[in-house]
Amino acid sequence: MKLLVVLSYFICVAFASLSQDSEKWLKFKNQHNKVYETVYEEKLRFAIFQENVQIIEEQNRLYEAGEATYRMAVNKFADLSREEYLSILKHQSSSRPQLKAKIHRPSLEKPDLPNATDWRNEGAVTRVKDQGSCGSCWAFSVTGTLESFYYLRHKEKGLVEFSEQQLLDCDLVNDACNGGEEAPAMEYFVNYGIEREDAYPYVGARGTCQYNESAVYAKLENYIQIEPGDEETLLTVVGFLGPTSVALEASGLAFYSQAVGYDVDEETGLDYWIIKNSWGADWGEDGYFRIRRGENECAIAMDSVYPSFGIE
Repeated sequence: MKLLVVLSYFICVAFASLSQDSEKWLKFKNQHNKVYETVYEEKLRFAIFQENVQIIEEQNRLYEAGEATYRMAVNKFADLSREEYLSILKHQSSSRPQLKAKIHRPSLEKPDLPNATDWRNEGAVTRVKDQGSCGSCWAFSVTGTLESFYYLRHKEKGLVEFSEQQLLDCDLVNDACNGGEEAPAMEYFVNYGIEREDAYPYVGARGTCQYNESAVYAKLENYIQIEPGDEETLLTVVGFLGPTSVALEASGLAFYSQAVGYDVDEETGLDYWIIKNSWGADWGEDGYFRIRRGENECAIAMDSVYPSFGIE
């Protein structure tokens, strides 16, 4: 009888856990409009989802115990395996010719930086976009930075969104959805100019180049590359000049984002960066996230570029 009671208890726990997972799964599918082609596909995705939920819950347990500095939450990638997720973070390390970028090296005297900066508060950051399943974060990082710098130079025109698809189709140094780098993308815009998003809309796949010189909206004179690893200069650039394109290392791969500000966490006292991502506004903190500042976390200062002020 005792064995039966114990066995019944574990069965109840198992069913309760399965029921909770099913509720979370249903909520996840509804929230992110997930539809699967076959029953097998849905079972596979549900199993992956359950594994990811366990990882999230364990991380949050560590956070609540003061053993971790960040929380996790279910987002639209929760039905992807680790390998599938990392495939979105595609980064190309190309053997390209020497580009024309200036290298920004720190001066001996540093101006007094603001204690905190958030370019969103200045109206200088465009909406969070969504790259979809295409590994095109490099293109969104570059256009986002150019959008901000263009606004800061031409505030009377308001925020203008530039075309990522132009880079996917026409920048042949980079590899479209299979990854790319910021510097060749900047170099492309120096050579050909920048079209608007509404003139050359995003489709999330490489197509035939539809570049139209008469549709060029802005021209970039040059761009500047921060000395690799120099997080102090990156801080100066973000603090005084504007949002800057950065590469972040994630599990051996790199993905590109935009540093739009920095601050200090009131609870922990930790310095952090404010990073704009390109996975939609339903990801992270309304499309943004924060990482520790001052320790080159995720190699944030290893590959940073921004436009010179010659953007017309």
